[in-house]
Amino acid sequence: MNAELCASFVAFLLASSVANAAGTTVGLPHQACTADVKSICAGITGPGKIRECIMSHMDNLSAACSDQLSMRVSVIKECKGDVGEYCGNVKSGDGAIAKCLKGHLRDLSSPCKGQLALMAAPDNSP
Repeated sequence: MNAELCASFVAFLLASSVANAAGTTVGLPHQACTADVKSICAGITGPGKIRECIMSHMDNLSAACSDQLSMRVSVIKECKGDVGEYCGNVKSGDGAIAKCLKGHLRDLSSPCKGQLALMAAPDNSP
């Protein structure tokens, strides 16, 4: 996967995390970063600006939010080949890579599917 495509995928995953935390329905649902966004980025609006805020405060994130973002990085590692294979010619932006992957869910490698399933599974920790 080329560096631009990989960076776009990272941005998509982070934007999905931030958008979910901000109360929208982009990407995979989770609530791990909601409190972080509300406290660290209070008063900031728009997914792009919130993403910038979170990125500039990575050291201040809660353990739950950090864990969620780490899991998303694991998705990047496990799905890197799939993104290159199925979406390598897709121009990034406006969720184009996510839409491309969604159209290829049946075709994704087992490691990628496994990591996506981990993200989709509810947190059963005490």
